[in-house]
Amino acid sequence: MKNYLFDTLKIIVVLSFIGGLIFLNTNNNKVAPQDFQVGPISNQSNTKVKQFNMIVKQFEFSPKQIKVSEGDIVRLTIKNLDVAHGFAINDFNVNHVLPARKTTTFEFVAGKKGAYRFYCSVVCGSGHLSMVGQLIVE
Repeated sequence: MKNYLFDTLKIIVVLSFIGGLIFLNTNNNKVAPQDFQVGPISNQSNTKVKQFNMIVKQFEFSPKQIKVSEGDIVRLTIKNLDVAHGFAINDFNVNHVLPARKTTTFEFVAGKKGAYRFYCSVVCGSGHLSMVGQLIVE
C-alpha cells in the first residue's frame, strides 16, 4: 500500500512539472514592445555610467552582448516579458531576480577587462540552460 501511494505521488509530481513547462512555453512573446528601446542608451554627460535597456523572455536576453570599458558603472534596465528570470555574472558578484512581467534596474562596476558570461539564475523552463549572454569589458 505504501509503495502504491508513493508511486502515485511521484506520478502526480512529474505530471505537474510537465504541465507547468507546457504552460510556460505557450506564453512566449515574439517581439519586443515598441515603447522600449533595446540596447545602449546615449550618455549625455562624461560620467562613466553606461546604461543599457534589455528585454528578457524565455529563453533569451536581448541584446545578448554588452560592451563597456574597464571601470564603467553598468546600469541595466531589464524588462521581463514573461516568467520569473534572473541575471547573474559570477565574476562581478551580480545576481538579481527579475520578477515576472516587471522592469528591474540595477548597477554594478565592470572592474576588470575580459569577456564574462551572464546567465539566467532562476530556473525558467526547459530552455533555461541556454539562456546566456556576454559582457565584454575593454
